[in-house]
Amino acid sequence: MIAKKSFGFGDGSSCWCGRTEHTRVVGEWRNVPGTTYALGSCDSCNTVRTIDCSFEEYGEFLYRFEKISTRHINSISTINKYCRGDLLDIGCNCGEIIKELSKNGNFSSLTGIDFSAAAVSHGRDKFDLRLKESTIDDIISEKEKYDTVIMIHTFEHISDPLEFLGKIKSVVGGERLLYLCVPNIEGAYLPSFGALDPREHYWHFTEDTLRRLVTRAYGDGNVLFSGKSSIWGGKEQLEMVISVPPRGE
Repeated sequence: MIAKKSFGFGDGSSCWCGRTEHTRVVGEWRNVPGTTYALGSCDSCNTVRTIDCSFEEYGEFLYRFEKISTRHINSISTINKYCRGDLLDIGCNCGEIIKELSKNGNFSSLTGIDFSAAAVSHGRDKFDLRLKESTIDDIISEKEKYDTVIMIHTFEHISDPLEFLGKIKSVVGGERLLYLCVPNIEGAYLPSFGALDPREHYWHFTEDTLRRLVTRAYGDGNVLFSGKSSIWGGKEQLEMVISVPPRGE
């Protein structure tokens, strides 16, 4: 059965930057036959967002990694280099990343949260990790604090990324570090770009547009590291380590 999903970004809605004017791009995502999309590229900041998508209905897919992929190896290397302390993985899936990070002495505790009960249950049973079926709002309400927050191929699923970055201020303390890893749309041939997934991804970033968003949220000079790394052998993903200012700044 064909499903049509609207992402709330109609012609009169605004980008995270506040502008409504955008250039509309339509196409077919060939990675999943029968999937068509409409994207909007902001005429002001150039950020691309998914407006709507039609696709064959599908159920929840749970990644059960038996070994770490290339994209995860790159993320783990960057996190180990820049991050430390008590760590929270938002969108942790089954916890395969924090399982690998547990081998590094930089981290005093490792916690993962995910909205998927199946992923959390699988990770607890398979890896014996501290995983919770939770959201960032739950973490805020419980007044939990972490030195480092990581989001690996999760941030592009957030409908209001600017608001979400504001919420991160309430979660971090101590080292106040945020690691983001998202697909890199720059130069991608959209119909066959595997990480486009217009069925699930609200936003599609380049290094420039992601930096603009982070600067709007936290101010200039807060990006400690920004770079591109591999998913399939090219530069298909973006990595960024950010120093998060205290709440109120």
